[in-house]
Parts: sequence; structure tokens; C-alpha cells
Amino acid sequence: MRKAIFLVMMVMILSTAITIYAQESPEIRDIEPFWYVHMEFEGFINLGQLSGKIHLLLQEAANQGITPQGPLFFYFYQPSPGNQEEVPRGGLGFQILEDTTVQAPLKKAEYPYKKIATITQVGPLDNLSIAFNIIMPFIEENGFEQAGFTLINTNWLDNPDAVESENCRLEIIIPVKKEQTH
Repeated sequence: MRKAIFLVMMVMILSTAITIYAQESPEIRDIEPFWYVHMEFEGFINLGQLSGKIHLLLQEAANQGITPQGPLFFYFYQPSPGNQEEVPRGGLGFQILEDTTVQAPLKKAEYPYKKIATITQVGPLDNLSIAFNIIMPFIEENGFEQAGFTLINTNWLDNPDAVESENCRLEIIIPVKKEQTH
């Protein structure tokens, strides 16, 4: 029995080490603002819904003749702390050229931020909390604060069903600004 418990503990430790190893070091870097097309949704979506929403976005973009200029990403807005009435919301999108014409149900917007904190995780979407537990303290330790909504770039651009969960590359992008000192 002790050997079985020891074996289970070793497997858990190794899987955690492999997951942490699959994280790249966080960094803060400058980027150019960009235009993107997106489809919004309210509330949190589960993994079973994500694939269908990606296909819906890509099909609608194809119907409108919109060509992606960058990787597929999803984004989300967290409700303000203590605001019970605010609903979490987010969406899916990809970068486009500024002069691209977009019609409903798709929307066009600019990502205006010039400085971001980023970290890349290799592995399932379920492990995103590990990357967030690394990047959020990193942002604060470097004298920054979050300036806007979080983007998560994926390597799912053509077919999310074709990428095995453990091989999925997820890049977390958080716009940052210098902390305001009072």
C-alpha cells in the first residue's frame, strides 16, 4: 500500500513539474496596437462549447471574406470585485487589417495597448490557472498593473479538434501600465 501511495505521489509531483516546465518565463514587452474582428459571448464557456464557437467565428469570417492576419485568440473580462450584477463576458477573434469591412454578427475593434505582459503555456486549457499564478505576481513585482482585458492566443486557427490538449500552446497576453503611486 505504501508503494502505491508513493508511486501516486511521484506521478503527481512529476506531472506538476512537467506542467511548470512547459511554462515559458513571463516577460514584459512593447507591441504595436492592432485591429481585430471578434464575436462576443456572455458568461464563461466550457471546453465543449469552445470548439463550436470557434467554428462559428471562422465560418462567419469566411462568409464575409475576412482573412486572419494573426492567430486565433479568445479574451475575457472579469467582473469587478464585489460587483454581483456584472456578468463575466468574453469572445473569440483574430487580427485583421485596419481597412477590413466587418458586418454583424462580427464586430471590429482596436487593441490599443502598447505594452503587455506575456507567458506561454504548453498543455491543456484546464492548466491556465498555473500560468496566471506565475504572470500576475510577475506584473506586480515589476511595478505594473493590468490595463485592459486578457487575450489568450492559441494554435487552433484551422481546426481546434486537430490539436491534442497536451500539445496546445496558449499565450496569455495582459496589457499593462505602470502602477499609479499615490
